[in-house]
Amino acid sequence: MNHLSFLNLHRGFSIRSGFIRSCVSRTLLLACTVSAPMYAMSLDDGLAAKKDKDFPRAEAAFSAVIVSEPKNAQAWAERATVRAWQDKYDAAIADWRQALVLSPTNADFHTGLARVLNWKGDRSAALSEIDRALLTKPRDPELWQLKGDIAHADHNRALALTAYREADRLDHGDRASRLGDDPWDPTRWRVDLNGVRDHYSNARGTESGFGLALGYHHPSEGDNDYEWFATGGLTQLNHFGAHDLTIGTEAGIRLYEPLLIRVDGTYTPDADFEPDWRVGGGIDLRIIGPVTALMDVRHSEYRDQQQQVLLAAPGLRIEPFNALTIEGRYLASTDHLSAQNGQQSTTVHSQAWQGRLTLNLGRLHPYIGYAQGEEPDPPAPTTYGRSVWGGLVFDLDRNLSIRADVAYEDRADWTRTSLGGGVILRF
Repeated sequence: MNHLSFLNLHRGFSIRSGFIRSCVSRTLLLACTVSAPMYAMSLDDGLAAKKDKDFPRAEAAFSAVIVSEPKNAQAWAERATVRAWQDKYDAAIADWRQALVLSPTNADFHTGLARVLNWKGDRSAALSEIDRALLTKPRDPELWQLKGDIAHADHNRALALTAYREADRLDHGDRASRLGDDPWDPTRWRVDLNGVRDHYSNARGTESGFGLALGYHHPSEGDNDYEWFATGGLTQLNHFGAHDLTIGTEAGIRLYEPLLIRVDGTYTPDADFEPDWRVGGGIDLRIIGPVTALMDVRHSEYRDQQQQVLLAAPGLRIEPFNALTIEGRYLASTDHLSAQNGQQSTTVHSQAWQGRLTLNLGRLHPYIGYAQGEEPDPPAPTTYGRSVWGGLVFDLDRNLSIRADVAYEDRADWTRTSLGGGVILRF
């Protein structure tokens, strides 16, 4: 190779080496340029800036996350929060609404939107958002307090009192006293008055029943104070052309938070169709998360001890969130009739199941239930049937509620339609 060829080769190698170094440098520079803001875009960075009260930097970080993850509801909510703290109310409201599009049942998002609407002065819209949050968390005293604060700022004293009283009832506070109201007493009495009218498709025609009960509930007020309740009442039933007046009582105590123990009993003097007496009891035991195991056992004596019925009713109650309760039970019974009038004694076993769904929507508490199977109903024989029932309890305020009930039962020889109602008074 001559000298000129060597120089050309060396020059070409140098050019190519420079080009390679240039490409590598540009690639590294581009990588650094891209990766640098990626770190600043993280949600954790925004939360750290929010904690340090560097709200502009936190807003920028949450904005970067939203650009890369537009369906990240938390990022929208976090940016809404820091924007509101910078008095950017309209932008914050828009962010909260977008967060709710992504997570429409999130009570915290409704609450955050309510706060900003209140700060902006749109208190009517703020109260609507609080009511939506209460659909999911009706037993949250802080939500009721916020509702009271907004209503008070809106010069709606009646609504503020109602909200503060509910908050006080839930955590035994004294918020209502701020508006000149007496603090809510955590020890509460309750009176239940109800009536029902049954129409049968057979010769029984129309029958009725009435009930009155007085109850006392004592919530736990410390580690050495147990929650307990006691109820007593009278029930008059007009069935089969006869009248029975029954005295009943029930009591329960919560020995520790997951376990409630109950006992109950009734006595009917000179009974025609009701049991002469009945005793029973049960337990509610929360076993995991929202799931509670139920067990009830009752023994009834009819016709001067000529007939005995033993009932066992295990079940489950599930409360996936505060606004919904689902309960199901299996009923197994043994009906024993003693020998009489030359006839041999008989024993009949029967079984049934029933389910019930209850909603707690603020002041509104609708429910619906269904049952199917055999159920002993002395003095009539055991028959197979289906029944469906439903109703509604509406809280007018903390002291007064009204209820309405309807039921339909279909058995082999007859059908029954029931309409009922009642009043609940608390003091």
